[in-house]
Amino acid sequence: MALDGTLLYSLKTELENLLIDGKVDKIHQPEKDEIHLLIRNNKTNYRLLLSAHSNYPRIHLSTIQKTNPKKAPSFCMLLRKTLQNGRIRSIEQPYFDRVIKITIDSYDELNILQPKELIIEMMGKHSNILLVDGETGKIIDSIKRVGMEVSSLRQVLPGLTYEHPPLDKKSPFDIDSLSTFIEVISRSPQDSLIKGLFGNIIGFSPLISRELIERAGLDEDLSVNYIKDEGFYELYQEYKKLLEALKSHTIFPAVYLEKGKPKAFGIYPLTHLSVYERMDFERISEVLEYYYYTKDHKERLKQKSQDLRKTVSLKLQRLVNKYGKLEKDYKTAENAEAHKLKGDLVTANLHRMKKGDKEIEVQNFYDPEQKTIKIPLNIRMTPSENAQKFYKKYNKAKNAQIEIRKQMIRTKKEIEYLQGILSSIDHAQDLNDFEEIREELEEQKIVKSKKKSKKKQPAPTKPLAFETSEGFTVLVGKNNKQNDRITFKIAGKEDLWFHVKDQPGSHTVMLLNGQEPSDESILEAATLAAYYSKGQNATKVSVDYTQRKHVKSPKGAKPGMVIYEHFSTILVDALEENISSIKKVAHP
Repeated sequence: MALDGTLLYSLKTELENLLIDGKVDKIHQPEKDEIHLLIRNNKTNYRLLLSAHSNYPRIHLSTIQKTNPKKAPSFCMLLRKTLQNGRIRSIEQPYFDRVIKITIDSYDELNILQPKELIIEMMGKHSNILLVDGETGKIIDSIKRVGMEVSSLRQVLPGLTYEHPPLDKKSPFDIDSLSTFIEVISRSPQDSLIKGLFGNIIGFSPLISRELIERAGLDEDLSVNYIKDEGFYELYQEYKKLLEALKSHTIFPAVYLEKGKPKAFGIYPLTHLSVYERMDFERISEVLEYYYYTKDHKERLKQKSQDLRKTVSLKLQRLVNKYGKLEKDYKTAENAEAHKLKGDLVTANLHRMKKGDKEIEVQNFYDPEQKTIKIPLNIRMTPSENAQKFYKKYNKAKNAQIEIRKQMIRTKKEIEYLQGILSSIDHAQDLNDFEEIREELEEQKIVKSKKKSKKKQPAPTKPLAFETSEGFTVLVGKNNKQNDRITFKIAGKEDLWFHVKDQPGSHTVMLLNGQEPSDESILEAATLAAYYSKGQNATKVSVDYTQRKHVKSPKGAKPGMVIYEHFSTILVDALEENISSIKKVAHP
C-alpha cells in the first residue's frame, strides 16, 4: 500500500496528540534524503523520521537510531540553525494530499520568535523536504533542489514562493452528496471503476479504492459508465463509512503478511486481503516502521555496498581470467614428455645423423607397435646439440608445469576467498558489517586503506544468533572476521560446526553445553548454514558438519578459510520459509 492521504490523515492526528508543543532538541541527517527530529514533549522523547526517498517516502515516529555522518550536511546544519529549540505549533495535511506541514516557532538571531514550516512531500521520485518561512511563504532551502533543467512546471529553489504541488483531483471532504460523488468518479466514463476512484479523489490509493469496491460488491475492472445507480449508491455508502472512520479516528493499524513478508498495510480493515496473515499495531508509526524499515534498509545497504561489491567483483573476474590462462598454459606444458621422447630418440640415433640434416625418421622403440616418427632438426646444430635442445625444452616445460600448478592452486584459493567475500556482502545487515569487511580487504591489500579516524574504534560486530526448537544456540557469521571469532574463540571443541559443501558460506556453530542435540536441531542448524551461503533459496543443498575440534585454519590462510575432517553431510532446503520458524535471538 502506498502512503496515501487516508492514512496520512490519521497519522497527522496521531502526531498532533504526541508532538504539539514539543521542543525540537536535536536534528540529524543520517541519509542524504532523510531527516530525524528528536522532540521532547510531556517528559517523553520522540524521534520523528522524515524521508524523501524516491521509493519509500514517509513520515512517522521511529525507534531506530542510525549512524550519523561525521560532518552534518548543509541542509541539516540549516535546520539546526533555524529549528533547534523551537516548539511545534501545528501539524497539517493540506488538501488531504500526500503532504505534511509542520509549523515550528523558533527564535532567530535577533531573538525574535519566527514561524518556520517544515514540509514533506511524499510523491515518489518527486518527494522532497522543504524549509519555508512561515511569514513570507518563501522557500529557505530543500533537501532536493529542483531547477528549470529538472522541471519546467514547478521549481523548488531558495527564494522562490512555495506552491503546493499541482492538484487535478477532488478532496474527499468536498464530496458531500451522491450526485457529486458520481460526477467526480465519472470524469472519464471509459476508465475502470478503480481508476475512477484513485484517479479523481485526492489521497485515494488503488488499495483503499479496491477495498471500497470490494465491500460494495462491484467489479473494479468494470468501466464507470457501466455502473448502475444502485452500484453507485452502495459504493458511496462505503465511501462515507471510510470518511466517518477517519474523522472519528476509528482506525485499526495493521500489516498484512504473505509468507511472513509484509505485503500491504492500512488503518482500515482490508477485507479483500483477509487471506493473508494480519499483524495488528497500536500506532500507525509502528506499522510504517515495521513495513518500510526492512525494504528501505535493504535498498540502502545495497547502494552502500555497490563500490565494495564492484571492487571485489572486478578483482574476482581478473582472477577467473587468470585461472583460465593458467589452465591453457598447463595443458601446453603437458607436452614436456614429448620433448624428452624426441631427445632420447635423437641420442639413440646420433650415429645416423650429421650437422645440417633438416629431420630424421627413427623407430620409436617406446611404442608397442614400433612405429617410426619424423623429428625436425636445427640445421645449425650438431646431432648432440639437437638432442640437448629437446632435453632443455623438457626441463623447462617440466619446471613450468610445477610452477603453473602452484599458481593455479593459489589462484583458485583467491577465487574462493573473494566469492566468500561477495557472500558476506550479501549477508551484511548494517554499515558496521560493511566496515568490518572493508577492514579485512584492506588488511589483505585488496582495497586501498582509508585514513583511520582518531576516534575510538567500534567494538567487533556480532554474528547472527538463533535458537533451535530444543533451545540450542546457533551462531552464524556474517563475514570472515565473525566466522573466525565464532569458530575459534566462541565455540568449544565439542560443539558442532556447519558449512555448506564446496560453496562460499557462513561458518555456523551450535553451542551444545555438554548436551546431545537431536536430528531436528542438527537439521535446523544445517538449514541456517545453507541459507546464509551461496546456496540460499536452493533445494537439496549439501551441508557438512563436524565437531569444532576437527576444524583447522591452515598456516598463512586468509580469514575464514579452514579445512576440516571427520564430517557428516546432510541435505537441506535453503529456503526462507524454512528458517522463518527458527527463533532469532540476541547474541549471548
